[in-house]
Amino acid sequence: MSASKSPSPSQARARGSQEALPAQSWARYGCYLGFVAALLLLAYALSMLLGSTDEPMPKQLAFLLAGGLQAYLCLSALRRRRVAWAFALSMDGTLGAVFLLGVAKIRDGFEVPMSLALLPAVGFAVITTLLAIGAEDYDPAGED
Repeated sequence: MSASKSPSPSQARARGSQEALPAQSWARYGCYLGFVAALLLLAYALSMLLGSTDEPMPKQLAFLLAGGLQAYLCLSALRRRRVAWAFALSMDGTLGAVFLLGVAKIRDGFEVPMSLALLPAVGFAVITTLLAIGAEDYDPAGED
């Protein structure tokens, strides 16, 4: 047996899930921006649910679910939970593609110029990029 006590893999995983991301981590910035995006999605969903709108109920619930899930995933990813980071990364990439493909519908629905209608797609692309750049903060080999 060695003189130094190294933690078991389960202890390393437990310790890693409780430690916050480093202050200068790109993933940390991505989590913060993702949380802001989640709050905006939730605000839009609640305004549709509580206001008088002719939007279909599945759309309203989808925005509510996406906002809530995004907020939970970003807060969990801040605590170095690799599964939450991976799911947030894929969800943000998917939302970026959805908003990019729906830019004409956004432009017509809100009656805004195309440049403003592209902001959600660009925002989710930035969040996805920041989370992807910070991948080394979630590397399980680096926790030992």
